[in-house]
Amino acid sequence: MTKRHATPFRSFRCFFAAALAALAAGCSSTADLDAIAPLDAGEQARRFGTGPVDTGTYPNLNVAPRVATRQFTPEEAQAKHAALQAAQRRQSPGGRALSTEERRRLQLIEDQGDTLKVIEGRSAR
Repeated sequence: MTKRHATPFRSFRCFFAAALAALAAGCSSTADLDAIAPLDAGEQARRFGTGPVDTGTYPNLNVAPRVATRQFTPEEAQAKHAALQAAQRRQSPGGRALSTEERRRLQLIEDQGDTLKVIEGRSAR
């Protein structure tokens, strides 16, 4: 009988511990809020030593961005394409011959497709 009553008490202790942890988390200081709140220009300059600087001019938005690397020329693109095709041919120089069993399976698959077309009312082949 004591084991039967021990299980609800154990779950109550877990619930109580979770509630206590949630209560303790709610009592944190407001310093955390100051860290995530947006700062006005004066406060930002005071805290970080930076802020907006009035240069008296408007920013030039017409400056073209610098690219990370130069583009391939058409000749370089063709050379890279040819190298890739050569590597592909080296890896699979030609198709392998199908065994009679594989040919039979492929024929069965094709016949099933034709049968489905006839059943659905479409013409076969």
